[in-house]
Amino acid sequence: MIKRGVRLFLRYVRAIERRFSQFFISLQLEKNGSGFRCDQNVTIYEGENVKIGMNNVFNNGVIIQSCEGAKINLGDNVTLSYGVKIITGNLSVQSLDNSNKRSHISNSIKIGNNVWIGANALILPGVEIADNIIIGAGSIVNKSLSESNYIYAGNPARRIKYLKR
Repeated sequence: MIKRGVRLFLRYVRAIERRFSQFFISLQLEKNGSGFRCDQNVTIYEGENVKIGMNNVFNNGVIIQSCEGAKINLGDNVTLSYGVKIITGNLSVQSLDNSNKRSHISNSIKIGNNVWIGANALILPGVEIADNIIIGAGSIVNKSLSESNYIYAGNPARRIKYLKR
């Protein structure tokens, strides 16, 4: 009986923590569509450069990083699974020869509608993802995915299977 009461109490505490997290994350964003749901431990850097559409879901451990003002646009019905990272900045290869002058290159990221990004996937700078795409868990997306209705997976992510309607 006590274990049951503790589990119920913890469920309510987690629900309250999620609501607070969702509220504070939505305040950071440039644009936030309705139906946004967010779990705990979501981190957004430079949220003023991030726009999200309607009915988006961010699961636990998601990191979204906008570097040097690069924009991040997420369409409607986008799900970011556990541990997804979306990063707009990268180290410049030309700056590696002189360790005193390292610089970053930043490019915007655009994710279309009805996209599901699997757990621990990494979306790199300059990527555009078309509508109706599933990206497999652990995938690294370093190039734009322009063909809709496909599953992409791997390192680097490549087209795996057509999604039937």
